[in-house]
Amino acid sequence: MTLVNRSGWAKTPEETVDWEQVFEAPENGLIALLSKAHSPQALRQITMLIIQQLYIRKDDPAEVARFTKELGTLIPDDLPAVSLPHIVVAVTDILRNIKNYRINKAAEFAREKARERVQKSRDGKEVGKSDAAIARRREAERTADRKRKRFRMFAVAASLVALAVVGGIVYKMGSVPDLEKKLEPNRLLVQQMTEAAKTRKATGPNAFGGKIGVDIVSDRAAVTVDGIPQDACMSVSWVLLNRGFIAINGKTSNKFGPTVIKELCSLSGGLTTITWVSVQ
Repeated sequence: MTLVNRSGWAKTPEETVDWEQVFEAPENGLIALLSKAHSPQALRQITMLIIQQLYIRKDDPAEVARFTKELGTLIPDDLPAVSLPHIVVAVTDILRNIKNYRINKAAEFAREKARERVQKSRDGKEVGKSDAAIARRREAERTADRKRKRFRMFAVAASLVALAVVGGIVYKMGSVPDLEKKLEPNRLLVQQMTEAAKTRKATGPNAFGGKIGVDIVSDRAAVTVDGIPQDACMSVSWVLLNRGFIAINGKTSNKFGPTVIKELCSLSGGLTTITWVSVQ
């Protein structure tokens, strides 16, 4: 199994990677490759190749290397045959989340290049400004760049958590043919929380019958939902991790991973509470 070399990936008119084509091209897109997996071994191999293609930067989190070693557990050889199509669906959903994140980052890169062009023009006009003023501006730019880098690394980890969590859920539900129906409330809950963050208005009840609350924190909407089952808590949390910052049962972590998410979702002993602050 081989992938299109990164140098051959489609480009946009702005010369950034065309992530829509990279993921969705019907013949050689990353998602199309999943349809070629007719066994757990093949799915595991394809998933590993995709992850290795997507995350190659030297500062990507160590979770990437650890995750590739754990694929045997997440997609075991004895995965029930009835579960294979469902885990392919789950991995496809995750890849589309990664795709959307990459598209947003490409747009941000284009905006940054435009700012740099403006900055070059501005630098030529700063002759009369004090060195201190110029230094403050440049330090502010470096700080903003560090924040963007930290968030990119956080999003990488969130994507890997997604694969780990969903892999575990699907394996446990191997004898249940209607996984799509089981996951539908999770997707609806994400939609409800996204809408609440956009409108800054609480609408209830949520997909599981609990409450939806909205608070404003530093001019951002913090959406809180309660009454969430633990398995849904794990599934929904990884989606939200890729779109912002979360607290589970009132606690958060700067080292989210499958074990941390499971532990936080289990703190309540029953139904859980999730708070999410969108960064988009």
